[in-house]
Amino acid sequence: KDSDEATRMQRHERDERVRERTRQYTSKPPPGSGRFHGATQVSIELKDMVVLVDDEPNIRETVAFILEAEGLEVETGSDGVEGLEAVKRCRPKVVLLDVMMPRMDGYEVCQAIRQDRSLDGVFIMILTARGQKSDEAKALEVGADLYMSKPFDDEVVLQVIREVFEGRLASRYGAVAGDTGVHYQRSAVS
Repeated sequence: KDSDEATRMQRHERDERVRERTRQYTSKPPPGSGRFHGATQVSIELKDMVVLVDDEPNIRETVAFILEAEGLEVETGSDGVEGLEAVKRCRPKVVLLDVMMPRMDGYEVCQAIRQDRSLDGVFIMILTARGQKSDEAKALEVGADLYMSKPFDDEVVLQVIREVFEGRLASRYGAVAGDTGVHYQRSAVS
């Protein structure tokens, strides 16, 4: 009983940390802040869909099933290369990435998405078994918007996706919450 209670407490604390992180991205940054100095606005269209990339078939199928049961459109990839191709082809608003995958890991996929100007505004969540602070720091450094260690709470993931689709939550890289459909094209910063 004590271990069950401790597990529930740990999950509750983790979920609270995730909710706090998501709140960080809902406030509009002050003008002139961020990495887009002298940027120009360019319209892009990201679709209300999710690309899920995980090399474990059971996890991929289970998470896809849960998302589809909620009425979400989902495209999957079984490794980093397939996942990046799906992101470029589908142009989703949300990407769920595992870290440890063949051919291209989740960090590399995240970095590649962030380097593609046409994908600015894509909200990237890292969902991984790696739970060390250094893993989280690396994920955020390469451009992830949110980091959650497995096992994660499906409801928290669904809430984040809903908030992105509704324009109440936006990626740190691209469109600002409330400014859906617009991203800021990068320009050289000295």
